[in-house]
Amino acid sequence: MKPASLLLLLGLLSAPCLAQNTRPLAEVFGGFSYFRVDADERDNRNLYGWNGSVSLNADRTFGFTIDVSGHYQDNIVERSRFFTAMAGPRFAMRNDNATTFAHRLFGGTHQHERINSLTENFTSTANGFVVAFGGGVDVNVSPHFGVRVIQAEYELTKFNHAFSGKGIQHNARVGIGIVFRFHNR
Repeated sequence: MKPASLLLLLGLLSAPCLAQNTRPLAEVFGGFSYFRVDADERDNRNLYGWNGSVSLNADRTFGFTIDVSGHYQDNIVERSRFFTAMAGPRFAMRNDNATTFAHRLFGGTHQHERINSLTENFTSTANGFVVAFGGGVDVNVSPHFGVRVIQAEYELTKFNHAFSGKGIQHNARVGIGIVFRFHNR
């Protein structure tokens, strides 16, 4: 057999193997999220809500993520709302069973607080800058579907006028959910 024919045959036989190890073009995540707010020494709070993201992948290891979340706490005295929108680079390690990723996200947050006391009601809103460092693990169920078993971030938030009196907050966010992947055809 000629060397050119041998290389062509080898290339045709290895093409399906290479196709199995490709990257998804986009990944869409949605799920439950827990948010620990470092408001001040006596008022640290636990909020629960949702988290969603879209990641566009340039290659197997590098991509760009847009992340949004909303967290809530309601009781008789206080109503808290935190909304965050961030974007930034994402780095991933992929194999057939799982995808492990790390990201650094930058963006903004909006805080809305309402306090009801016996004599009066007080409402405050604040906008701030947020930087998040974190990552997670997705377990692959199929090539187009996965389960995010954990996503965890440290969020550094800077408010110009914080309701709690603390302008810089060191918050934490943990989430779980499902991932849908979209591949090139």
